[in-house]
Amino acid sequence: MIEILKENPKTAKLLHDYYINLMIESSTDLPAHFAEYIRDQGLEMSNIASMMETAPRNLFDVFDEQGIFINISTTNNGKSYQCDVSQDLKGESQGANTRKEADLKGVISAIGMLEKKLNSLEETNEDS
Repeated sequence: MIEILKENPKTAKLLHDYYINLMIESSTDLPAHFAEYIRDQGLEMSNIASMMETAPRNLFDVFDEQGIFINISTTNNGKSYQCDVSQDLKGESQGANTRKEADLKGVISAIGMLEKKLNSLEETNEDS
């Protein structure tokens, strides 16, 4: 998972910021200076990778906000799962043996799609 984050640095930064904000928002009565300290310290890529592997479904909303949708369905009477990831009516589909495996495959596909989207937006902005 760390390699995937390294190969997709713009998406990794977005996910890093998501997890930092989630940590700050979930801590009630957190002093402003401590929240800033958390932002400055950041998170190690290994921590982000572990959180992604532990609960990949937590990132579905992040990708939804970017126009990349992960859909998981069950197949074979609940004995296997299908993961579909789509953006602009173009998508990828993969099979998986467990729901968590399907979620993770979806997140991995979505990371690549988002990185391409962010690179394309950057190129468009540079050309303007």
